[in-house]
Amino acid sequence: GFVSLSTEIWLRQVRPLAVGTMIVAAFYTLFKLRTSLFQGISRAVNDLQAAKSGGKQPNRLNLDLDFTKTGIAIVVLAVPLLGLYWYFSQSLPGALLLTVVMIVLGFLFAAVAGYLVGLLGSSNNPISGLTLSTLLISAILMVGIGVTGQAGVLAVLGVAGVVCCAAGIAGDMLQDLKVGHILGGTPWKMELAEIIGVTIAALVLIWPMIVLDRVYEIGSAELPAPQAGLMALMS
Repeated sequence: GFVSLSTEIWLRQVRPLAVGTMIVAAFYTLFKLRTSLFQGISRAVNDLQAAKSGGKQPNRLNLDLDFTKTGIAIVVLAVPLLGLYWYFSQSLPGALLLTVVMIVLGFLFAAVAGYLVGLLGSSNNPISGLTLSTLLISAILMVGIGVTGQAGVLAVLGVAGVVCCAAGIAGDMLQDLKVGHILGGTPWKMELAEIIGVTIAALVLIWPMIVLDRVYEIGSAELPAPQAGLMALMS
């Protein structure tokens, strides 16, 4: 009847159109922010060089976590994820490629999410579009090197999940930094507190998620997951 027809139209036409719209919007936002991104990277590099050369120390209100230590932490944390992608894809080249994609897109999309949330508010985080864009890029690259099937899908979903979390946390962090700047807070202390909070939350929230999945099954009628459904559709 009409109910099944409307469901079919939504599934086959409306939802793919929505996915395409979010992806285009994500890339357009990234393109519009290219100047701000490059300026931010350039300023970070200049600050790092000035600190190493013993130049003028920045004001307390501009002190972030040490860039060198942050870079080392990123590399260290990327290693277990590399192993996870290798386990999923059963391909070392594919795992290496996905790890690079994760770092690059995680940085770029976190910048986009953080900028928009800091400027407009948390409700304007384009996290769905950024996640789906990551999924699309990762999937195309994996198919390009010959990694397909269930193994490729699992690895690609893993990358999309990491970038999704990065974009969400970036939005939260930039909102905190904005308020902290207004109140005179020290950035590196807020960033350290965010790391501690995220770590504790990751260790705690996994258990209720497992319980919800076992009791209701995530993605079912009792516990729908629209974004996860879109990711499954694309993968």
